[in-house]
Amino acid sequence: MDSVCWGDTAKLWVNNVNGGTIHWSSGQTTDTIMVAPVETTIFDSVYVIGTNGCRSYWVLDSATVAGPHIHAGFTADSMVGYVPLFVNFTNTSTNNWYDHWYFGDPLSGAFDSLYSINAFHYFDSAGLYTVTLYSYNYDGCRDSISKVIDVMKTSSLFVYNVFTPN
Repeated sequence: MDSVCWGDTAKLWVNNVNGGTIHWSSGQTTDTIMVAPVETTIFDSVYVIGTNGCRSYWVLDSATVAGPHIHAGFTADSMVGYVPLFVNFTNTSTNNWYDHWYFGDPLSGAFDSLYSINAFHYFDSAGLYTVTLYSYNYDGCRDSISKVIDVMKTSSLFVYNVFTPN
């Protein structure tokens, strides 16, 4: 039995040592088939007709989905702002066991990533930053979501209100 994450595929196979013809219940005749479970467990059966024309017994193989379906999500208190920009991120993921954040800010060094449920980051340079949250369930299956934070340069405009008569 294979264990897969939601949305992944599993390979079901039969060891055809006698060289007979393989017949899966899905109609395929290869020694392996790929399945994508959308329920907790998917089963498929197979039988082999040997070279002597005799039918073997039914074999049942299965793929089980590992853990609950995980869905990554987050909100940010600011998606656009001026340098320096401090952003709080709130994790809205479901069925997550642990989370890993990447802020897309390599100049921040070790502060570019964080293992935490919720997060914050200080952007001190102008640019577009892709923030990605990886959420994992207890079986190691993951989902991710990315959002772009736009940090703009501060601009200044001076208007003088001084008038000197001639």
